Amino acid sequence: MLQQSFERVLKDSSPEIRQLVGELLAPEASHIATLFYQELLDHPEANTYISQEQVASHLEQSFTQWFVRLFTQLDCFNPVTLDEQHQRIGTVHARIGIPMQLVDQAMQIVKDACFRSFLAHDMNHEQVSQGIIYINNLLDTALTGINSAFFHESIKFERDALALRMHSSADDIVLECERIRSEIFDWNRSVLTKLLTLNSDEAMKSMPECNVYQTTFGLWFVHKANFYFPDFEELQSILGLLKNIDTLFSSSPCDRQRLPDQLNEMTSRISSLLTAMIQKVFKDMAGRDPLTKLLNRRFLDGILKRETSISIQRGQRFGILMVDIDHFKQVNDNYGHQAGDTVLERIADVIQRCLRPTDFCFRYGGEEILILL
Repeated sequence: MLQQSFERVLKDSSPEIRQLVGELLAPEASHIATLFYQELLDHPEANTYISQEQVASHLEQSFTQWFVRLFTQLDCFNPVTLDEQHQRIGTVHARIGIPMQLVDQAMQIVKDACFRSFLAHDMNHEQVSQGIIYINNLLDTALTGINSAFFHESIKFERDALALRMHSSADDIVLECERIRSEIFDWNRSVLTKLLTLNSDEAMKSMPECNVYQTTFGLWFVHKANFYFPDFEELQSILGLLKNIDTLFSSSPCDRQRLPDQLNEMTSRISSLLTAMIQKVFKDMAGRDPLTKLLNRRFLDGILKRETSISIQRGQRFGILMVDIDHFKQVNDNYGHQAGDTVLERIADVIQRCLRPTDFCFRYGGEEILILL
């Protein structure tokens, strides 16, 4: 636990060293806070979540207060309270979405600045070595607590997203997606109709429909789709297309002759990407490969881990066979993919009829089958 780690830092350092480090570094807290947020703001990923105004108004002040308390009040801090504080920092970073690797990089800047500030003063060799060790251990412990809370919150988010998907059947997701698809095409027709009747770009830009992020489908893609389609490349492409559509209306002057073709092309592309995501969800939520009726590969890790554990506990061996169909590409090239599918289906059926009830058989890849005996 983080509480024990902070207690270990106290145990491994002398009160004199802690006092010396605190006296030398506390005056540098504001400058170090500036360096920390400069490092974050230099990354486009962090710019999405924090701004220069936020940093100036309260973030730098909060960091400075945290830094001063960490280095000057560690002896009188309740370890439980200290633990909770760093858990809270990590949780906040996770909720606002700042990538943890950026926080790690910025914290390295903090550590380097602390070392430089500390070494700029005259001290004996023992004080230097003990002080550097103390600074390093204290900041590493603090960052460990922040990281731990960050990943715990991230896992909780993923678990909640998975729970939402599990409580939504594939049919429910499809119905919702089809409703969104209908919204997209209704919006497109409405916009194109009004384009024919409006006489100026200014009138067009005043249409409520021009704010794509306030439409039903725009809000759905931004706020809800990620729960159904986490880490889907297609969703990121759709969000990019929404941004492009928004740019079409905000640009001045609008190319009104090309606008209908551009909107039709983009909405059709969004519809195609939505279809691709639906198909992936169906495949992911199904327990077996629809063609071969073999187990999906996504179950392999869990089953293999369990079988390995049983093998170790009971001293029993198990076997793994990787089956690759020879000349499968030639079958596809010469006779077509439908013939290739038939070959896969027949071979999978032969293999399954030869297996025992205790064996597992997975479709591992295109023409690869993995058998756990």
